[in-house]
Amino acid sequence: MKKNIKLSLSGLLVLSLFGLFTGCDDEENLGTPDRLFRPVVKETTYSGTWIRVEWDKYEGAHLFNLQLSVDSFETVLHDVETDTTFYTFEDLDYDTNYQLRIRSMGSSLNSDFFVGENIKTSDYPTRLVTPGAEDVIDNRARIKWTEAQYDSLVVSRNDTLVATVVLTEADHAAGEVILSQLTPETTFVVKAYSGGEYMGKKSFTTVPSQLFEGDVVDLRELTEEESYELLTQTYIDELSALYPEGFTMVLSGGTTYSLSTGLQLSTSVRFVTGLSLKGFAIMAVANNFDLVADAQVGALKFEKIVFTDHPDKPRDADGNFGGTYIFNFGNGGAVVGELNFENCDIRYKRGVVRMKSATTIDKFVMNNCFVDSIAGYGVLNFDHDASFGGDIIVSNSTISHTQKFIVARKTPSIHSVTIEHVTACFMPNGSGDYMLDLENKEVPGGVLIKNSIFGPAWGSETSRGIRSGGAVVTVDKGFRTSDQKWSTHTETNEFLYPIDLEDFGQPSAEVFADPSANDYSVSDPALVERVGDPRWW
Repeated sequence: MKKNIKLSLSGLLVLSLFGLFTGCDDEENLGTPDRLFRPVVKETTYSGTWIRVEWDKYEGAHLFNLQLSVDSFETVLHDVETDTTFYTFEDLDYDTNYQLRIRSMGSSLNSDFFVGENIKTSDYPTRLVTPGAEDVIDNRARIKWTEAQYDSLVVSRNDTLVATVVLTEADHAAGEVILSQLTPETTFVVKAYSGGEYMGKKSFTTVPSQLFEGDVVDLRELTEEESYELLTQTYIDELSALYPEGFTMVLSGGTTYSLSTGLQLSTSVRFVTGLSLKGFAIMAVANNFDLVADAQVGALKFEKIVFTDHPDKPRDADGNFGGTYIFNFGNGGAVVGELNFENCDIRYKRGVVRMKSATTIDKFVMNNCFVDSIAGYGVLNFDHDASFGGDIIVSNSTISHTQKFIVARKTPSIHSVTIEHVTACFMPNGSGDYMLDLENKEVPGGVLIKNSIFGPAWGSETSRGIRSGGAVVTVDKGFRTSDQKWSTHTETNEFLYPIDLEDFGQPSAEVFADPSANDYSVSDPALVERVGDPRWW
């Protein structure tokens, strides 16, 4: 019996020690007050200037302490207590990142804070307009707004102030302002203020700067007054001497450059409008370009330029739209490897390019251009028996209200003619005029008319198509409106020099949106994304 009691006591001692150690483990598992009943946020909602928070409740928690900050709790903006498991912060600022933390409060101890993620209130319902691609370039941006009166715009980059723009009455009348001296490929934030109150924001990212090969003459920082009289022969000669291998002249968008005297070029030049919020640069032409006699020029290119009339030679002065040209080659012996017009608007000329001397153009390219109101010398005219032409390419362009198109009567030869994705209407002028006048020319490279549509003549109900000395003419998806009619022989009634264009079966007024107003938009599925100048699809 004693033995059994002894064992029992021994067993009791073991059990007691086991319970002691087990109790110690359980007490350790209870952990800190933080681990016991620190609340965990389960849902956060927000709108406008309020934030609502919900969390789980733990046993022993009588109150909950919530704090709100904008600087990671270096300072506390709001400090509240509640006995519920939800709370709404109101009257906060728009578009602001807030930090939230919450803890439980018991009768004898408090938990550690639970720190939540950043919470951002909604942006102010601003009247600023989101800048589109047309509003942003490399170093400028157009900021617009509607039905609002702002005092100022604050421009920042990476939370660093860049500029504060105080708005004027003129700015509000225009509903826009131009931000300048920006950095390319950078995101900026513009915030609007009125009476010191935040009124919303918009952001935009500037585009990369243009990169031009070779030597560059950038005119974009000149004033409009300085630019207008800049293009003189003296200025061009100085640049040609400085850059004998050629140069790129960067023009300012929306700025007018006067071509009041003839300019003779002696080296390769690219005239191009730089990135701009004001459209293309404008050349007001009262004279013309030419080449120095016997000049050997690699390339002449005009890109994103509007050619129009000049106050000294207004468009309505005579039937020749002022009697001017873009090029009127008059000095003999000159050769240009390529003459190129890219994305230009050309209007009110007696002719676009006239070769009245022994000049050679190895390649003529007109792409993505709109040509309108051209008189008797047409778009390209080889007007000398020693003028030579190589390959002629007109593509993705509109030829409108043009008395003649391509004339090669006097040149000994041209190599090829390509007309592709062209919309032509009111061209040529009369019943005796030709769309393509290649008289007596063999054109060894052939004539290709592809994916193009032709409307009626300008000054007559009929016109002629093409004459040549036996050139092979290939037509691939070439159409004519039903009111485009070929001239006929007075005796035989046969067509005179027609082009094998397919009759589209509708007149120009039905095919095009408003041809009389130069709106050649099309809606027929047979034409959209298939035929004509792509700008009208």
